[in-house]
Amino acid sequence: MYVFGRENLYRVNPDSLFIENVMNGIGILNQNSVVVTDFGMFFCDANNMYHHDGSVPKPIGNTVLYNQSNSEWSIGYKKAIDKAIKEGITTKVQFDAKNNVVYFILKGYS
Repeated sequence: MYVFGRENLYRVNPDSLFIENVMNGIGILNQNSVVVTDFGMFFCDANNMYHHDGSVPKPIGNTVLYNQSNSEWSIGYKKAIDKAIKEGITTKVQFDAKNNVVYFILKGYS
């Protein structure tokens, strides 16, 4: 079982409720910023987007963190997330089972 904080991810034994592991610096923005699929758990925080395969979370957003090559996404993920957090905009992660696609949905880029 996993428990999220804004800046920490905890792996908890569901039987004893003992914290087995703490991953510092990786968290979640809100309850809508995580989705579990047959491919693993996907979530985002203020630093990156992640895929957790059951062992460890792996950052998967590096190519768009500071992306400035696309005009519609000219400020990149980091600045868009910072703006969304500042303005209180809810960030979402959703799974499209028909197309096997995970969407990281945020507003803060305009």
